Amino acid sequence: MDLFRNALAYLGDGSNWGGHDGILPLAVSHLKITLIAVLLAAIVGLSLGIALGHARRGGSVVTALANLTRAVPVLGLLALLATNGSLGVTATSAILALAVFAVAPILTNTWTGVSTVDRETVEAATGLGMSGRQVLLGVELPLALPLIAAGLRTAL
Repeated sequence: MDLFRNALAYLGDGSNWGGHDGILPLAVSHLKITLIAVLLAAIVGLSLGIALGHARRGGSVVTALANLTRAVPVLGLLALLATNGSLGVTATSAILALAVFAVAPILTNTWTGVSTVDRETVEAATGLGMSGRQVLLGVELPLALPLIAAGLRTAL
């Protein structure tokens, strides 16, 4: 109960909200680190997932990558990056560690979404004269969007 009162007293003190080490500047810094990490992971995960899913290849690679990143703890990777002399414990090392772990759900869900689009739907689009790119952009991605969004949500 004492811990709860101390937390309320800390939050109620206006001096803790401003300044360099205040709650609001640290919250903004946290959001920036999160958004940059997920953006980097989305660039990698979406690109690979769309390419592999459209080709309907690479399922074992995607699964292996996803399982590999789940086996390594985030704090362990952050500590490993922090021991590197050029990075240290910085926002950059945190962004890199978080981006590595955010790639797996984005890549897995993107690959699954694109590669599981019904074959007959893709054949029908091709039969209508659509090119491979048109099939991808007009058929596969719209149908895969719910799974892609779920992967992005999980990464966030």
